Amino acid sequence: MNRLTERLTERSYVMVAPYGKNIDNLYRAVSLLPTKRLYLIKLSQKVEEECRNELGKEEFGKTLIGFEKLQLHVIEREIKNNLWEEAFMLIAELKELEKGEQLLVNVSSADERCRCAFTCASYVNDLRAFEVINGKVGLLPTFRFSFTRLLTDKKLNILKLISKSDAAGISLLQLAEAAGMSLPLTYYHINGNSRVEGLQQLGLVEVSEEKQGTAAHLTLPGKLVVEGLIKAEINN
Repeated sequence: MNRLTERLTERSYVMVAPYGKNIDNLYRAVSLLPTKRLYLIKLSQKVEEECRNELGKEEFGKTLIGFEKLQLHVIEREIKNNLWEEAFMLIAELKELEKGEQLLVNVSSADERCRCAFTCASYVNDLRAFEVINGKVGLLPTFRFSFTRLLTDKKLNILKLISKSDAAGISLLQLAEAAGMSLPLTYYHINGNSRVEGLQQLGLVEVSEEKQGTAAHLTLPGKLVVEGLIKAEINN
């Protein structure tokens, strides 16, 4: 057992784990770390079938029996449609549900896309993600999403107005009218200047040229901010 694992075993955890083909890493993690509960995230029926085919029914069954021997409470959840949106939504939900508990997100069993989605969702929600490499636990580095501290109430209102538009987006002229501000001020909030980053620089909004003129669209992070899945500290 390495020093990191020794330090992690000093407390118990609620573990969240999307799983895929590398399910042995999942079993290894709950064997090494004191785990109260395990939220096992299904990506889809197809992924589950691939996992069974990869390991074989006998090996897959042994893994589940291993959970039973550890007397581990396993709660299954499912990602049904949009991986990124639902990963952020699920992590935010479980953080609130398990408030006061130590949550760890195990991404070592998942495929690359799922690993990336759940790692980002963990960072944004200030949770630690880890992987299992060569039988040892390794915590992934953490990063700060500073753009959440750069939003003003006006910028957040603009995001909400854009979210109500259709796939073609909303023209900046229409956006200015809906927000009750001048067109130059709307451009400022979208594009920023040399001193202040706009919504486009923050990665929350994209602009494109449409029939109705320059139109604004929410990016995935922008949509997640509006839906409250990325917490934003508003500066008035």
